Amino acid sequence: MAALVLGTSALAPASFVNVVRAAPALGVRSLDAAPYYGEVLQLLAVTREADALGVTTRIPCVGDPSLANVDAVYPAGWVARSVEQQLRASGRTHFDLVLLERWDGRWHPTRVAAEARAAIGSGACRAFGVSLPDTNPEAALDLVACGPFTVVQGDTSLMRRRFVRDFAPRYRSLGARIQGRAPFFHGALRGDFDREGEAPRNRRHAGMRRMLQSLNGAGARQRYLAWAGERGLALEAVALAFALSEVDDVVVGVSSAAQLGQLGETLSAARALSLAELASLPDVRVGE
Repeated sequence: MAALVLGTSALAPASFVNVVRAAPALGVRSLDAAPYYGEVLQLLAVTREADALGVTTRIPCVGDPSLANVDAVYPAGWVARSVEQQLRASGRTHFDLVLLERWDGRWHPTRVAAEARAAIGSGACRAFGVSLPDTNPEAALDLVACGPFTVVQGDTSLMRRRFVRDFAPRYRSLGARIQGRAPFFHGALRGDFDREGEAPRNRRHAGMRRMLQSLNGAGARQRYLAWAGERGLALEAVALAFALSEVDDVVVGVSSAAQLGQLGETLSAARALSLAELASLPDVRVGE
């Protein structure tokens, strides 16, 4: 099964040290970070427990990623400057993996690919990859084909299988390692958006609530709940097992040490599911 990467986007600073210290016992070997994940990079600089773990970070878009001109989104020299800034902030000598925050198939990849290749050559990072929008998983095929992008990250959820079903094989044929994110569908399969009377905390929360309502309306989650219930499992264990069986690495986010403990229980249940059992999962397609 796939390796586990710890997502830090929602991790509370007060819990950072305890979570990082306990994560290797679950098989976590690396952390997924970004310069816009609150204080994560600065916490890496002062948390010695993180030194033994690999670290992934991202090159953020400078301009509006909907623009057709890549030079407005990733200006010349931005890859090197961003990596250097993040290395200083984190106190590290290199990153194990750097992902472009996103990519659009309209963008010409040659210059950005050359800058990524130079960053690897300088020793600032060991590998480069790209994070794909869940609405456009085919966007980086040309980018990966021209190299040196050897990791492709995309949504890998029971609720949204298009990336792993239709595009992961194509990226693998180009030599890419596949990294899955959001196995719990951004928290929806853990019940994070179930409290109907709760006011949305932000635009993302409101959007996920709407998505969950559409999934419920299509009967998707109910069918998965029934499948899990027949086997005495929580839905999140089934979701994690599916992701682990489909990709090379799975990014799982936690917000606290308590949630990391719950992840340990979920992981044990997920690893007990066989590939033969997973083959009988229903495939409910919504919004594809």
